[in-house]
Amino acid sequence: MTDTNLATRPTVPTDPDQHSTEPLHLAVIAGSVRDQRMSRAVAEWAAFRAATDQVEVDLIDCAEADLPDDGALRPGGSSPSGVAARIDAADAFLIVTPEYNHSYPAGLKRLIDWHYREWMFKPAAILSYGVQGGLLAAEHLRGVFAELHVVTTRRVVGLSRPWEHLGPVGFDPPAAGGRGLRRGPARAQLVGDDPADRPARPPLRPMTALLAGCPRPTRCRCRLRPAGVCLPGHEVASR
Repeated sequence: MTDTNLATRPTVPTDPDQHSTEPLHLAVIAGSVRDQRMSRAVAEWAAFRAATDQVEVDLIDCAEADLPDDGALRPGGSSPSGVAARIDAADAFLIVTPEYNHSYPAGLKRLIDWHYREWMFKPAAILSYGVQGGLLAAEHLRGVFAELHVVTTRRVVGLSRPWEHLGPVGFDPPAAGGRGLRRGPARAQLVGDDPADRPARPPLRPMTALLAGCPRPTRCRCRLRPAGVCLPGHEVASR
C-alpha cells in the first residue's frame, strides 16, 4: 500500500459554505493514447454536455499529458508532472476509458500513478466504451482509485460500439445514447454528502445534474445550493 508524508496531505476546507457560490471544477480525462482512438471524441462530447454556468470543464488528454520518465516514479507521489496542477484543481473527475483486453489502457494507468495527493478525497464517475460497453475497464478502475482515496460512483456510463456513431463533427450518438447519461441503470452520479457529515469536500452535484436537468424539483437529489434549487433542465430519476 502506498502512503505519503503527513506534510504533503491535501488541505481540507473546514467551512461548509466556502465553495457554495463557486462553480464545480470537473476534469474530463481521455484515457487512450492510441492512433485513431475514440476516447478524445467521446471525451469532447461528454465535456460539452457537462459544461454549464455552474460547471467548469477541463479536458485532460492522456495522449497530450507531459509525464516524466517512469524511472523517476516513486510510491506516494513523485516529481510534479505537466498536468499535476490541473488534476489538483479539479473538484471531481469523469474518466473516459476504452476496454483493452478486459481492462483499461496503460496510458491511463501512467497518468494515475504519476499523481497521488492530487486525486485524494474527490469523487469520480467512469464513462467506459467497447464492444460490450467497456464495463470491465470500469470495474478495474474502482480498485485503483480506492487506493487513492477517490470515491467512484456506483453507476457508470457504458457506451457500446461508439465508433458506429463517429461522424464528421465527432461522436454523435442517437438520442437514446444521450438519455443513458441522464437516467436509467446506466446513469452515473457524483453524489455529495451533507457538509456537516463530510467536511472534506464542498457539496458536489450528481453527474446526472451535470449532463441534464430536473422537471420534477420535488424529487430532485441534485443537492445544489440553496437547498431545493436545481439548475435549469436537471433531470434526476428517483430511486
